[in-house]
Amino acid sequence: MGSIWQDSIPLELLSEIFKHLPRRDLYCCYQVCQKWKRAVDNAELWSKFVIYVDRDFVEKTTSTLTNHFFRHIRSLQFGWHTPLVHNRWLPLRVHDLTKKVVHYIFFLTENNVQINSFKLFDWYELYPFRKIIYHLSRFLKYQTKLRTLIFHNLVLPKSECVKILDSSIGFDNALTYFEVHNYFYNFNTVFDSEIFLKYLRRLRCLKKLKLDYFILSRNDVIDIIVESEVQQKTLELLEIIIDDTDIHSAVIPSVKWRKFKKLCSYVHLSFVIKNICHYEQLEFIFMMGELPLKSFSLMCGSKYNQTKSRNLRLTLSKMIEKYYKTLEYVSLDLRNNKENLESTLLRIIYQCVKLKRLVFDGIVNENMQLFYEICVYGETARGLSVKILPHKYKSLMNIVHIYG
Repeated sequence: MGSIWQDSIPLELLSEIFKHLPRRDLYCCYQVCQKWKRAVDNAELWSKFVIYVDRDFVEKTTSTLTNHFFRHIRSLQFGWHTPLVHNRWLPLRVHDLTKKVVHYIFFLTENNVQINSFKLFDWYELYPFRKIIYHLSRFLKYQTKLRTLIFHNLVLPKSECVKILDSSIGFDNALTYFEVHNYFYNFNTVFDSEIFLKYLRRLRCLKKLKLDYFILSRNDVIDIIVESEVQQKTLELLEIIIDDTDIHSAVIPSVKWRKFKKLCSYVHLSFVIKNICHYEQLEFIFMMGELPLKSFSLMCGSKYNQTKSRNLRLTLSKMIEKYYKTLEYVSLDLRNNKENLESTLLRIIYQCVKLKRLVFDGIVNENMQLFYEICVYGETARGLSVKILPHKYKSLMNIVHIYG
């Protein structure tokens, strides 16, 4: 019966099912029969490869699967699964772990694995792991197809960051996407230095740039972006990530934004605001003059925090008053907020003349008045998409209104 059942499932369906399995189960499926082996040998299953240093090298599954399917890898992500938790076993096995990871990277380098996307995330810094950074840098140095480079929570000493940057952003790089987002920055970080400016100038093919506000507010960063764009004219998106650590950061002078608006008017400027809700905490944004802001996202914390003042209604009102002429996309992830913002949502829809998309996840009234107003407005709206995700309505979890 088992053999009949295995033969009756199409190969394409098997591959689709295997996409939802963890790596260890895929390894077991690979050994079942020849048909399942062919289904596992699917490029879509292995094109994006995520490596957790503290989890994937405890046993040999990851290394074995890489030996079989390394030719399919196009996107590589390297980091820690639990970077802030000091595992009890780690101090005892740090050298053994380093040896395994270095051997793994060496295998990728020797087999000339070419990737188009690389992400280094949540790096747990220990001195022996600098050997891993060295071999990662060596691997990146030989990449000729790299187009996407992402650093998330990369808390490394300046010297180690320079190794990664120098190998991935060479003079002949063709990066089109570059992103840096950290939860905090160490003293004397590489992202607040002349060294980083040197690498920023090398990004001549960039289409999408996403940086923390901390980096963008450093001296000359925005000037370099504008000067480079005047020459290359390739940038399509500049996304600025703002969180509660940026409240006391330096304010970018309005004269720089006027220059950006004049010379880079076609660039889509976006703000992603995390864990800042009160308008007084966002005052530094309102002080930056007339920004050509086309989209912004506002996200609350994962839990409702009563120690922080919010007043989201007034915060959003100020954003509308300031940027209603340019806003095209608004996303509000406020599921842990207790304010009712229906009137504010309608104000966004009615006053933002260029609005194309509004996404809201938060509290709405049970009388469905908001949905009625949107439907009435939809009779005359053109090209506007409104997505409401009221989390307390289980049956209405994904209501989408598209008016065209």
